[in-house]
Amino acid sequence: MNADNPLVEVFGYAIDDFSEEAVQHREEKLCPFNNKSQYCTKDKKSDPLGACNVHQRGNAVITCPQRFTEDWTIVRDSAAFFFENGSTYHVLREYQMRDADNEVVGNIDFVLVKVEDDSIVDFGTIEVQSVYISGNMRRPFEHYMDDPEQASRDWRSRVSERGGYYPTPDWRSSHKRLFRQINSKGTLLAELGKKQAVVIQQPFYDSMPDLTRVPIEDANMVWLIYDLVREDERHRLTKVDTIHTRVEHTLTDLQYFETPEDDSDIRAALQRKLARDDSPIFTL
Repeated sequence: MNADNPLVEVFGYAIDDFSEEAVQHREEKLCPFNNKSQYCTKDKKSDPLGACNVHQRGNAVITCPQRFTEDWTIVRDSAAFFFENGSTYHVLREYQMRDADNEVVGNIDFVLVKVEDDSIVDFGTIEVQSVYISGNMRRPFEHYMDDPEQASRDWRSRVSERGGYYPTPDWRSSHKRLFRQINSKGTLLAELGKKQAVVIQQPFYDSMPDLTRVPIEDANMVWLIYDLVREDERHRLTKVDTIHTRVEHTLTDLQYFETPEDDSDIRAALQRKLARDDSPIFTL
């Protein structure tokens, strides 16, 4: 991977892969990762942003949640936690979950439903979290797509010349989004006694606080940690860790903000702002 180029995979193939398959996927804007459509639909259906990930410190950090559905590995790994061996289950996508008042709680990425005699007897859910990006990813993508074999790999110099921001993972926004999902949907599902899986990548996990582990028999949530491993010309989604925990532990572990002992630091910052700003004055 080139440290000066944010692109790693485009339409499912490494940017330096010019095999017949890779070229076809770029020309036809295809997604090889079990999308609902054979075509990539990220950002815009008519003009998809086919960048699967962003390069950071030698890692291909996944930015498209569809990248996690390679070979349906996350489904099989989740089902092993949800159900007994020999169970028959179906995969349902994007289920809109509602509470007791019929208010929308949020969309669930995947629901695995266990079926016996054509009836659903149990289910478990999968939450997939890729990483948000700060900076512009479409510009280097379009530059590459104009001429994949000749496109400059040094995007940092182009950013320096033209202005803008080199695309990088926005870990904090990604954490907050995942916390909100678990706090809403996760809490409700836990109260119903349903097991849940959270799917993230190793660099995402490395940026988080540690999670409390519990024995598998006590767990109602599993975190499935994957990474992209380069094999020949392709990057392969590979599971690197499994963390059994509970929803209530996760919500405590992911509390990012601690209340200060007093308000002195806040008052000092406000004092500096007061000195800088031309603020209006009122009298009560």
